[in-house]
Amino acid sequence: MKVKAVLRRLAAPFLVFLLILGIIAGIGAALSWVSIGTGDAVIIVSQISGSISQPRVGPTSGFMVNGFWRIIGQEYPIVIKYQRTDENTLGMWGNGTDKYADYPAVACFSKDQLEMLIDIMLRWELDTNKLVPLFKNYPTQNWKNIVASIAREQMRIITSTQFKAVETIEQRDVVRQKIQEAIIEKISSEPSLVSAVINIEFELRNIGYPAEYTKAITDKMAAQQQLMQAEFEAQKVIVLAKADAEKVLIQARAVANATIIQGQGLAQAIELISEQTGVPASDITALYLWLQTLKDIEKPTFILFMGNATTPFLFPIPSNP
Repeated sequence: MKVKAVLRRLAAPFLVFLLILGIIAGIGAALSWVSIGTGDAVIIVSQISGSISQPRVGPTSGFMVNGFWRIIGQEYPIVIKYQRTDENTLGMWGNGTDKYADYPAVACFSKDQLEMLIDIMLRWELDTNKLVPLFKNYPTQNWKNIVASIAREQMRIITSTQFKAVETIEQRDVVRQKIQEAIIEKISSEPSLVSAVINIEFELRNIGYPAEYTKAITDKMAAQQQLMQAEFEAQKVIVLAKADAEKVLIQARAVANATIIQGQGLAQAIELISEQTGVPASDITALYLWLQTLKDIEKPTFILFMGNATTPFLFPIPSNP
């Protein structure tokens, strides 16, 4: 009886102990379980061993952490987003009040010292094989600040050394290409980023100029358009004038050709008559011209032949008063 009483007295605390142990084991198991989503990678940081595990890339899940050590904060998982997400996108535009921009537009100077505000966007991915050294350099995962600093630096260097203000308008694609190349090259060679930032995309959103400069450019473009219109109108006048001159020339050539053809036909006719009649061609020609003259005379005319002359004298007969 005494033994049973003792066992009953010990059973209650033991059950409580087992219950507590089960709860601890359940919590430990729950804390050991890690689920990794698409586009995420997880590294396990151990304060006990001072080590960082190689990344595991999602989507996956499993018991990855020592739950007990996690309870006391000595081992824990770190999630790093490695694909193009908001964490790996840098927006720089506006005046700093836009909630969708990480930083305001970048103030840059042109080669001729005109201040410009340049809006850009960068997107990138992270090399999962370089996540551990990258995390060691930036345990708070603030590498976006470094990327932003590099972007500002390179933009200012390129614009101030290679392009005048007007060239940033006329050669916008070249400006974009130069800035993109400089930023990517600098990010890729930055030692602290350990070449982990890859597949970088650059977007030049806008280049803003002072209002006075914008107005001057607008006025200049309007003047150029007016000049182009005036040149077009002048060219049009020249073309029309050339067309009219060509038309007159063609008509004159046609008349001349007709006259030549007519004259050639007349000459051939005179030669034929001369051969058939035996009359000299010069006399027939003179007679023809005389007849043509008579045809053109409008007033009555007295005709006088002198001797053997073939060409008569013509005397207009005056009209009665």
